[in-house]
Amino acid sequence: MIFHDVSPFTDAAADQDGTFMLPVTDHGTEINPIVQDAIQSAILGMTTPEAALKDANSKVNSLFR
Repeated sequence: MIFHDVSPFTDAAADQDGTFMLPVTDHGTEINPIVQDAIQSAILGMTTPEAALKDANSKVNSLFR
């Protein structure tokens, strides 16, 4: 049986400042694909990062109106 040292993970979890809760927000499942699509379009050169993220920001903000 092979054992792997998992102490880097357990040490970080046990450390008072080692981990944090992910932020919880309304519309989280809708925000994720909007941001992912924006980042992907910028990485693929389909648009500039500035334009992609500005558009994503507008879409995300509209979810809260």
